[in-house]
Amino acid sequence: MTERVPAGTVVSYGDLAELVERGGPRQVAAVLSRWGAGVPWWRVVRADGRLADPVRDRAAALLAEEGVVLRRGRVDMAVHRWRPDLGDGAEPAPSPVDAGEDPGEDPGQGGPGGAPGGISGTRRWI
Repeated sequence: MTERVPAGTVVSYGDLAELVERGGPRQVAAVLSRWGAGVPWWRVVRADGRLADPVRDRAAALLAEEGVVLRRGRVDMAVHRWRPDLGDGAEPAPSPVDAGEDPGEDPGQGGPGGAPGGISGTRRWI
């Protein structure tokens, strides 16, 4: 789902949780920190527009390349928040459980199990 967020826009961790209909903001943050290297993770920010502390500088640079301006360390969510409900056709991705897949072992995730909060097989939906 994260790869659907267009350049120059952002979503909050909570927005992403709602889009995938799984977990909450903290679970999304945990999944992105563990498996998010292959997706545009810098487009996911806190609900108030702040960037996550561990990746703040790198995320700010990547967002600036996309034309997102930070003011006082925050993205203006009223300007840059992505709203998939405005007709771009994005739909929540099915979870592995909903798709009938075994959410346990997932090649490429480095082992069995899933992220905190009971989210498993998350590489498919972040």
